[in-house]
Amino acid sequence: GIKMEAKDGMLIDLIGKKENIFYVPLYQRKYTWTVKKEVKTFWEDLIFFKDNTKTNDFFFGSIIIKKDNSLNSKYVLVDGQQRITTTLLLIAALLECSNLKRELDDFVRLTGYLESNENNKFKLERIQDTDTIQKILKGQSTSLTKLEEESNYFKTFEFFCKKIREYND
Repeated sequence: GIKMEAKDGMLIDLIGKKENIFYVPLYQRKYTWTVKKEVKTFWEDLIFFKDNTKTNDFFFGSIIIKKDNSLNSKYVLVDGQQRITTTLLLIAALLECSNLKRELDDFVRLTGYLESNENNKFKLERIQDTDTIQKILKGQSTSLTKLEEESNYFKTFEFFCKKIREYND
């Protein structure tokens, strides 16, 4: 049988491990979160949490992953890909659009959350739109095609950049 195990954990621990790569299988829907709804709520929840709580614990929701040895020990994202993708886009926006470069330690640490220790591999892989998400995660958002700029990935990234710049001011 299949052994299922639920654990409490920190998202940062999951994406922070250099060897972890999340693979979004073809049967999963594409990244569908929109700026007007889920992404805006995600941002507002983070800001509310940051400004109003004394704890460091933010409940992010459940994520279901499955180890797949046929994929070089990548994790197949069964559930939670919208949240993980949004988080990685937020980190990419922090690296690209904030004053973090001055805080070099934080910059290096956050870069590690996007990259894997496999050559040129980033944390999120999917068959559809891999080029678009990879360009954004690599800090190459200016090289996106017009069509790629219409994607929810880019719109989310752009929204976070705008909010981060407002926040920086």
